[in-house]
Amino acid sequence: MSNVLSVLSSLCILAVYLTYYIQVRKGTSVPNPATWLIWTVVILMNSVTYFSFMHGDWLKSLYTAVAAVCVASLFIFSVVKGKFGRIGWTEWAALALCIFVGVLWKTTGNAIVANLALQTVLFISFLPTAIGLLKKELREGPMPWSLATFAYVLTVISLLLDWRPGNASSLAYPIVNGVMGNGLIAAIAWRQKLASR
Repeated sequence: MSNVLSVLSSLCILAVYLTYYIQVRKGTSVPNPATWLIWTVVILMNSVTYFSFMHGDWLKSLYTAVAAVCVASLFIFSVVKGKFGRIGWTEWAALALCIFVGVLWKTTGNAIVANLALQTVLFISFLPTAIGLLKKELREGPMPWSLATFAYVLTVISLLLDWRPGNASSLAYPIVNGVMGNGLIAAIAWRQKLASR
């Protein structure tokens, strides 16, 4: 059952980015450049460190690889097509923190410490998007963010069903960023959508 949920979560994440791609292409979503740059860099690092401390369990790590490929593809598409919003001080601060964590990872050589530090950066990277939405400088449809939250809930359930003692750090990414980060943007986007009716 745990493996089925892992695969289902990865398929949901694929659907998230496909839905988001359609919104960006249509102009109903205006992505924040710092958020997506941070995600592109950090989610790639996250995928490697997560696979490492999951002891090579590729099925449990599949969702991180799917997210990394999708985020990088969407980032490149948005750069090429000029779909990004503008960059402000929050974005620069989040980018600087991302670089700091990258240095921390390389100097400590500890995949678990680096991965947990990356979760902080990833969560902070949601803030420029949240602030941009609240200031009405960005637009986001709630569906991909809600679907992403659901996908990461499946991941958390999958990890709990196949629980291994001493593996609590594996829950940080799907809970902090998957559920809380995506859930934050979903809540703001739903609120704005309902308020505009």
